[in-house]
Amino acid sequence: MSVDPPLFQLSEVGSTQNWLKERHRQSWLPHGAAVFADIQTEGRGRPGNRWTHRPGNLAMSILLHSDPAGTTFPWTLVVAHVVLSILEQTVGSGFGIKYPNDLYWMEPEAKVGGILVESSGEGSYFVGVGLNRQDPELPGAGAMIRKGRPLPPDPIELPKRLQEALLSPEGFAGIEPGLSNHLLWKDQWVVWSLPEGPGMGKVQGLDERGHLKLLFPDDASGTLPVQVRGIRKIDP
Repeated sequence: MSVDPPLFQLSEVGSTQNWLKERHRQSWLPHGAAVFADIQTEGRGRPGNRWTHRPGNLAMSILLHSDPAGTTFPWTLVVAHVVLSILEQTVGSGFGIKYPNDLYWMEPEAKVGGILVESSGEGSYFVGVGLNRQDPELPGAGAMIRKGRPLPPDPIELPKRLQEALLSPEGFAGIEPGLSNHLLWKDQWVVWSLPEGPGMGKVQGLDERGHLKLLFPDDASGTLPVQVRGIRKIDP
């Protein structure tokens, strides 16, 4: 464990998200406190989804006591921007975001990571990040391997870099154009689900709040919030 703020390393855990919640309940943790595990056995994604983890992949959660500084984007997209920036620095280009919280290889399309943000109800957030260093052997999933080499930096250095970047507002610079240029299926037609029903539109980019900008079939424009689920491309 490092300090100021702490970064806990566990050999095995059910869920880093649940562990951090319980640790914070037992003893208040500061802004930026984080945990990562070598093995995670009960990881989860958005409601109803399970996150499959293999040893060597990244399973990490971080506690944040405020909204992101210097941006109107929510933590889900801020974290996506930070992770994509680190991947481009350490692995190379070719990564993107399937709105709002999945990280992908763009070509070929393969999910390599995900982000889960949960509110404490008291103005704080528990942010989970999962990244595949090794192939989880699931349909549509992939690992961040370039020319036979696993994702650098090593499994201990990567959580440190993520923690440091999320605590530095400088890391949020250029978030709107950065993520807009890394949207999976930009300029393509997609369908989605919301509580009020399904919809269809062409992906255009992101607005100043991080909402997904769309062109609808009647040529009207609109946006979707990060609460949207089930976005998928319409095959020609």
